[in-house]
Parts: sequence; structure tokens; C-alpha cells
Amino acid sequence: MSDVTLYSIVSAFQKKREFLCKHLSDLHFLFRRRTLKNRGYAASCRIKRLEQKGDLEHEKGKEYEDLDHVQVTRNSIQALIDLLIPPIQEDNQRMHEEVEGLHRKFDALKRFAAQKKLHLPPEFEQY
Repeated sequence: MSDVTLYSIVSAFQKKREFLCKHLSDLHFLFRRRTLKNRGYAASCRIKRLEQKGDLEHEKGKEYEDLDHVQVTRNSIQALIDLLIPPIQEDNQRMHEEVEGLHRKFDALKRFAAQKKLHLPPEFEQY
């Protein structure tokens, strides 16, 4: 084999080696770039998730405060109702007894009118 042939073979191998080294270097750079991009994306997702979690926890705390406020208001209203119902029930019972007494008196007057053969106006007939 001549020196020129040997040189051309060595030169071809060297070029191929340089190409492969450059290509591997480019691939390594691409893989490294992709890894860094993935890390960045993962970090941004993690940050976003933590922010959302914080927002949701804040909102949850606010909802619990609102719920406590509603329960306190409900308890206050219930206490007020408990104070007002007995007098209202007593008034209602007293009025009911009064109305029943008036009905008895009216029925007695109707019986008296019937005994004495007194004519009642038509508007009293419905009672």
C-alpha cells in the first residue's frame, strides 16, 4: 500500500472520527439542552402547583371563616327566636281562647234570638 493510499484511508477515518465526535458533541448538547428544558418545565410546574396549593389553602381558610360566621349568625338568630316564641305562643293561646269565647257568646245570642223569634240579618247567618 502506498503512502498516498494509507494517508487517504487515515484521512477518511480521521474525518469520519471528527464528524462522529462533532455529531456526538452536538447530540450531547441537544440532550443536555432537553434535560435543562425539562428541568425548567418541571420547576415551573412545581412552582405553579405550590402557588395553586397556597391559593386553595387560603380560599379554604376563608371558607371556614365564612362558615363560622354563618354558624354564629344562625346561633344568634336561634337564640332570638327562642326568646320570642314563648310570648308569641302565649299571645296566640290567649287570642284563641278569646275567639272561642266570642264564638260561644255569639252562639248564645243566636240561640236567644231563636227562642225569642227574632230575625237575624243575613250576614250573621254564615257564622
